[in-house]
Amino acid sequence: MFLANTMLLETYFNKILVCIIFMLASITLVAQENHYQSVILDSKLVDNANAVVRLNTTKIEILAYNKMLVKKKRIVTVLNKYGERKSGINLHYDKTISIKKLEAKIYNKLGEEIQKVKKNDFEDISAVSGYTFYSDARIKYLNYTPSSYPYTIEYIEETIHSTTAFIPQWTPLENYYVSTQNSTYSIINNTKIELSIKTTNFKDYNIESAGYNNYSGRNLKAIKPEAYSPPFSKVIPKLKVALREFDMKGVKGINTNWTDFGNWMNNELLEGTQILTDKDKVKIQELTNLSISDLEKTKIVYQYMQNKTRYISVQVGIGGWKPMLASDVDLLGYGDCKALTNYTKALLKEVGVESYYSIIYLSKDIQDIDKDFSVAEGNHALLYVPNNN
Repeated sequence: MFLANTMLLETYFNKILVCIIFMLASITLVAQENHYQSVILDSKLVDNANAVVRLNTTKIEILAYNKMLVKKKRIVTVLNKYGERKSGINLHYDKTISIKKLEAKIYNKLGEEIQKVKKNDFEDISAVSGYTFYSDARIKYLNYTPSSYPYTIEYIEETIHSTTAFIPQWTPLENYYVSTQNSTYSIINNTKIELSIKTTNFKDYNIESAGYNNYSGRNLKAIKPEAYSPPFSKVIPKLKVALREFDMKGVKGINTNWTDFGNWMNNELLEGTQILTDKDKVKIQELTNLSISDLEKTKIVYQYMQNKTRYISVQVGIGGWKPMLASDVDLLGYGDCKALTNYTKALLKEVGVESYYSIIYLSKDIQDIDKDFSVAEGNHALLYVPNNN
């Protein structure tokens, strides 16, 4: 009798367990489906938003000083036509980035799949504008024209990088008028090389850290720009990562601080590129021979460079960071910001004026180079000439 009752109880509990498992599976399924449905969006995430990032996961695995695997999954609900450019469905690549996986799916407001996009269905164009003479940088992007709003896009990419100087950063709140339902970031370092991480504004947005190098942000409301407010990049949560021994498109570097990074740039990228032609040397000496101050010499050198060159960019290999030879700028009569800056520095050095090759950010949103965290930053080069402090 006791055995029979025990068997009945066991059967009863097994049925309960099956029900619980089924309920949990159903809840999980519903939760997954909710990422694709826009009709159930929390009103707090819709306020001031043109798009809602439903899910954005970034997983990075550092395999060596010159190799990393990056996996991304992104689900974005576009609420109106202004949210189109906020969907972020594009992939920048060149010879240092191998695309393992690239696909997308599009859902209507009820979460029903209406289109599937394979890797070869993405548009593929040059990543640079008309003033660039040649570049190996390209973009794959999704060219989709919606028939109605809202709709949701799911985007998945996996890439292998042979350059580790630019480890993807994390900004769970991505732009004005864009809210975030769930964003996660994780990084695994399989090397013995030190990995440095810096976080900013995490407390203001209740960003959570789950274990070693795992972060998440949930239910971040869209920000609306206001007059005289700080730049967007100053107020959002941000995470930056730097590998202390890295590769930049075939050139190995050491980066424990800004002094190391600056010395690496000078010794590996600039060294040997500032040799002038004899014609240039004679001409610039003639032009500045009667100048009585460094400022006057600088003005003459700058005007000389301006009159004989035009802006054309060549971005091949490490060309995004290494300038072309000063002698080639003289011969060809063109160069980009790096080349023209480097050429001007060589001319000033020839006439005895000290100057510094400098990297900055050039954008509408004012951005500073972080003085306390050395990493490959900036998008523009210019020349700094000190003059009476």
